[in-house]
Amino acid sequence: MKSSGWGRIINVASVHGLVASAEKSAYVAAKHGIIGFTKSIALETARSGVTVNAVCPGWVLTPLVQTQVDARAERDKLSQADAKQSLLGEKQPSWSS
Repeated sequence: MKSSGWGRIINVASVHGLVASAEKSAYVAAKHGIIGFTKSIALETARSGVTVNAVCPGWVLTPLVQTQVDARAERDKLSQADAKQSLLGEKQPSWSS
């Protein structure tokens, strides 16, 4: 890419690359690593015409996240909708069901 004078690198991280969550240390560390890697490569290629960016998608309702929603609903005596809002709203305030 550098030799051609242009290029695009897009890394996929996560909202957890920007903010942390308890009990997810390995995942959060990996995603923060992707963000740091992206920043370093962006600096290294800054004058080459190659751009480097990271996409940080938010929550996706997977079985793992559903387990967390269920646990929150039971622990706090919340409806499923309120438990989702409570859990997902902590890190992604714009989230709504």
